Amino acid sequence: LLNRSINLLGFDACIMATLEVAWDFRNVANVMVASEENEPAEGWDYKTLLGSLRLNPTMDEYTLAEIIVNSYLAYYHQVSDVTQSAIRLRALQPIIGNLSCLAQLLKNTLPQGLDTLQQLRATLDEYSYYSHLIDFWEFIDAIGVTYKEANIRTTCQNIKDALEQAIIASASNHHIPSHGLTLAFPNNQYVAYFPLDEWVQRDLIYQANFTPWGQFVYEYLVTLDPDLIPPNFLPSAPTLLPPPFPVDNDGSFNISWLPATDPDGTIDLYGLFIASSSLFIEISTVYSTSDCSIHISHLREGTYWFRLVAIDNKGAYSHWSNIIQLT
Repeated sequence: LLNRSINLLGFDACIMATLEVAWDFRNVANVMVASEENEPAEGWDYKTLLGSLRLNPTMDEYTLAEIIVNSYLAYYHQVSDVTQSAIRLRALQPIIGNLSCLAQLLKNTLPQGLDTLQQLRATLDEYSYYSHLIDFWEFIDAIGVTYKEANIRTTCQNIKDALEQAIIASASNHHIPSHGLTLAFPNNQYVAYFPLDEWVQRDLIYQANFTPWGQFVYEYLVTLDPDLIPPNFLPSAPTLLPPPFPVDNDGSFNISWLPATDPDGTIDLYGLFIASSSLFIEISTVYSTSDCSIHISHLREGTYWFRLVAIDNKGAYSHWSNIIQLT
């Protein structure tokens, strides 16, 4: 991408219209088109969307996104449970900010309010099979109806107002009311199905360490079952040592860092990410090692940015290290 934003990012794939995916690509594209649900094997109606683009090659990404959404639903009008939506990625910041606030408010209701949350979650259907994904709008609407506290209701309304600005188009013939974006919120069935799944637990631990919503989900699940996910604290962030580095005749060099520490475990691995831009959109190379230095070779001439993450023995990731630049 060479540090340039693209107009439209399309996922002709299953269950990609999640808030998490949209947020991850907020600096990559103006518009994202994706489905909350699984997609039929044939995918998008390319005949219609490419034909429209051929007739009007100067149309903007917002017009094209609406064509993709509407043609998709028309193409599958006899197929049940299909969804497609177009998201304005630059409009997500107010949603995330208010969701972080809501997450803290809901976390404050635990453990006394566990029954209320369980009953509310049980009323919400999931996408796909044993999925932990629910329609974001439906969840926020249910929270606003269920809770009487003014701060929770105000925050929910703020999220709904922001969603109206972010959703360019949404089409569905799904049995679940679908409004364009899903949110990860595991239900009791999902938790029971994956009680010992190491990767599910690692993902929940990772989200709990990095996002307020993940922290709420973590607290909710641990309140449901204290033995479900063992507590784990973040390792500290490692510190990359700055250049200059001694460079060998072939252009290779060693890069080193100060070690991370872990309050309740050990550091298993370091991941060094090398990118051709300071935004780390395009990753050139990823190295992993258990040591505190690594030998770098075979980089083409140019400018590169480096950053590092530490991973402990329970799968928790540290925050990113400092970034260093090298030409």
